[in-house]
Amino acid sequence: MLFHASKPASAPPLSVVAKIAIQPDGRFAFDGDTDAIVVSARDRHGHIVDAVAFTPEDKCRWYMREGTMSILGAQEVAGAEVGGGPLPLHPTPSAWLQADGIGAVVLDWDAPLAEIFHCDIDLSHLSTPVAKAMARRLRANFNKSLPRISMPKESRHAAA
Repeated sequence: MLFHASKPASAPPLSVVAKIAIQPDGRFAFDGDTDAIVVSARDRHGHIVDAVAFTPEDKCRWYMREGTMSILGAQEVAGAEVGGGPLPLHPTPSAWLQADGIGAVVLDWDAPLAEIFHCDIDLSHLSTPVAKAMARRLRANFNKSLPRISMPKESRHAAA
């Protein structure tokens, strides 16, 4: 994989299948009865600092191990800030894994995302309904300093 010269190389996503126990607070612990895919959550420097789990039956609901990360793909965010390119944003950890960890996923929509994303965001790879829903959530979270958001072509024509 080739990277922009000034962009730090992202570590590939690490995922395993494991048995987890879902805790009442929305976190998970290992050694439970629920089959899940567990994904490492790395910080901007590539250190594994948390983990995210989701079940194959419900890929739209995920659980944090510690709850320390607001996003998956922190290294990709850092690379987009340095490289200047738009950052693909995915709706779920499962979608992020399918994209080989390219881009990012918001894990905690209540986190102050303006402090995390200092780059343009690309939603053009998503279906129009999903892109519109994510754009609404981003606008609600960012308040003032909204980054440029690339939407799918069909939604741009529909808005005109």
